[in-house]
Amino acid sequence: MDVYSAEGMWWRPEASQHRVPGTLTSDEGGVQIVVYGPLRPPIPSEPGVVKIEGSEWVAIPVVHGRTRDGADITLLDVGGLMSPPVPFAAELREPYTVSVACIGGHFSKDAFIKARAEFDWLDAWLDPPSIVDDNATGARDETVVRVGRSELARAEIVGGTLRLITGVAGREEPSAIHLDRRSAVSIELNEPQPWQTILDSWIRPFHDLLTISIGRPVRLTELRLRPAGADLRAPLCDARFGVVQAQRKASPSPQALLNYRAPTLVTRRDAGVPLQELLSAWYELWIQEQEAIMHLLAPFHASFMYSQHKFGAAFQAVEALHHKPRFTGREMDQRAHQERVAAIVRAAQRG
Repeated sequence: MDVYSAEGMWWRPEASQHRVPGTLTSDEGGVQIVVYGPLRPPIPSEPGVVKIEGSEWVAIPVVHGRTRDGADITLLDVGGLMSPPVPFAAELREPYTVSVACIGGHFSKDAFIKARAEFDWLDAWLDPPSIVDDNATGARDETVVRVGRSELARAEIVGGTLRLITGVAGREEPSAIHLDRRSAVSIELNEPQPWQTILDSWIRPFHDLLTISIGRPVRLTELRLRPAGADLRAPLCDARFGVVQAQRKASPSPQALLNYRAPTLVTRRDAGVPLQELLSAWYELWIQEQEAIMHLLAPFHASFMYSQHKFGAAFQAVEALHHKPRFTGREMDQRAHQERVAAIVRAAQRG
C-alpha cells in the first residue's frame, strides 16, 4: 500500500445535501480525514440569537466522499472531536480518525461479501508457473505471456470459500510494457460480514500460516473488499487501514525461501499434502489453538524485541497448549521429571 492522499467533498449519507471540503490521507500511521467545516448539518437559529455549544466527541458509522478526480469513497467508523455549529463565518478544521477507507464505491453498511488480500511473500511461497510460455513459439523475437488468472488451490471453510489465485498485473504503453505476476488470497463469503470480522477470522489465520511457513515477518500489502449488494462486475474497493503496509521495493523470489540459511519450514511445493487439505486443516487448528499461535508469532509482529522476550513468547505459547484439556495438569514426581530432562538434553547433544 502506497501513501494515499485525496482532496474532495465529504458528507454523511443521511444528510447528503450538506457537504464539506476535506482531505483524506492514508499512510503507515493509519487513515485520517480533515474536513474544513462541520460534518453535521448546521442547526437554524432564531434571528438575532447565537447559540454556542461545546465541542463533543462523536462516532460516525459511515461517511461518503467524492475526490476531485471523481473517485467515490466510503469511510467506516469515523471518530473525532466535532466542533459546535456556529452561524457566523469561521473556518473550522475537524480532524477525524478512520477505521477503514474503501476507495471505489458508496455503500451504507459495514457488510462485505468478498475479499482479496495480497502479502509480500505470498507469490514466492506459492511459486506459481512462469508467466512466460516457452513452448508457445520457437521464434527468438517473440515472447508469449500468460495473462489469465489461474487457481492454485480451493478450500471450503466454514462460512465461505478460500482460493489461492495468481495472475498478471501491469501497464501497457506504446513504447513499453510492464507486467508483474501477482498472487492473492480470494475469499467468497456465504453471508455478508463486517470488515473487521473478515480481517480477524479469514485474513489473519492465513497471515499466521504464511508467517509460520517461512519463519519471518510477512506484510499484508493490499486488501480489497466487495460490499454486499454491489455490482458483481464492478472492481473491488481498495480498503486502506492501519494494518496494511507498503510492499518492499522488490518482490521476494522463491530462491529467497529455499537457500540453506533461510528459516523456511514449508512451501506450497513441498507441503507433502494437497494445498487445499493444508488450508482446511490449518483453519480448524487456528480456531482451536488461537492463543498459542498468537504468543508464538508475537516476535514476528514486533518491530523490535529482546531475545529474552522472544523466549518468553515461545514459553507462553507452550503454556497455552499445556492448558488444553488433552494435557494432564498433574505435576510429575521429581525423579520422573529429572529423567525426562536428561533424555531431552541427550537428544539435543546427539543432534
